[in-house]
Amino acid sequence: MLKRTNTKDLISDSFFELAKTKPVNKISVREITENCQITTPMFYYYYKDKDDLIFQRFSAELQEAMDKIKKPYYLDDILEGYRKVLKNNLDYYTNVLRHSRGANSLIYTARASAIRQCEKLIMERFNMDSLSDELKFMIDFYITGVSAKAHDLIIVDPKNIRNLIPYLVKCLPEPLAPYLMPPTDNK
Repeated sequence: MLKRTNTKDLISDSFFELAKTKPVNKISVREITENCQITTPMFYYYYKDKDDLIFQRFSAELQEAMDKIKKPYYLDDILEGYRKVLKNNLDYYTNVLRHSRGANSLIYTARASAIRQCEKLIMERFNMDSLSDELKFMIDFYITGVSAKAHDLIIVDPKNIRNLIPYLVKCLPEPLAPYLMPPTDNK
């Protein structure tokens, strides 16, 4: 039985509970609302659709993980935040990644979020109002590759995500390293 907190969390927890036993693409909004004893319009008051629910839950968990990281943080910290979220609920996120498709699915919304995080990190660190098109492209290209590889790894071998961060950091394109990695002493 679900523990009542607030309605938005109750809906999210209802979906999470259902996803323990069923592929997420087979869970209907009606099932979610019946499971937590609310009306379907109440679901749509808080969420646009199931993809929005999935991403909002992921975002909240990611924010909680990032809040625990000492600032300033760098790319490896961002990647570690994502890894912790996935690891903490690996079965749920494996279900989500295996059974969600489309432009609003978690793989695409999380990738867009990671791109925005990297852009924001660079603009804040280097006191920039905007980024060059070339820098934006490099960030987009790298994060797109990272998210595709992470997605594939989670689908094929979810327990192996612990090894992912060092590889992803090593694959960082050299022109991005000064922006996303800690400064190095070249003495």
